[in-house]
Amino acid sequence: MQQTKEYLEELKKKHNFSDDDLVKVVQGKGKNQGTWVHRKVALNLAAWLNPAFAVWVFDVIEKLLTQGEVKLKDEIAELQNCLDLSEYRLIESQAEAEYWQNEYVLYRHGHHPEYEEVGQFQEGDLQLGVQKEHKVD
Repeated sequence: MQQTKEYLEELKKKHNFSDDDLVKVVQGKGKNQGTWVHRKVALNLAAWLNPAFAVWVFDVIEKLLTQGEVKLKDEIAELQNCLDLSEYRLIESQAEAEYWQNEYVLYRHGHHPEYEEVGQFQEGDLQLGVQKEHKVD
């Protein structure tokens, strides 16, 4: 994404970061493998992934600019509410995915009464139905 590339370039210019300072990929096995990002990149990513978090960040910045200070105790409670809502949405999405996976398994093994009444489905009918029902914007 162009905006992400521009953001990383700005961080490198302003803070004299290298690519490795911002994003590091650790290959292999063990607890350190994976993709690691600088906390400034993580905050940007979190704001992109979670609109509630993005609004919270900008509200805190606005308070700081207009009032000259921010009381973190109050702000942390509000942030926790944002994160709780995000976690709820994630759990809800996982539960929905599990539901459709179970529906598919029942269909594939012929154990779902609704599908037996309707008759045989062609391969991919259920998948197509799920995609239409749960279109990602």
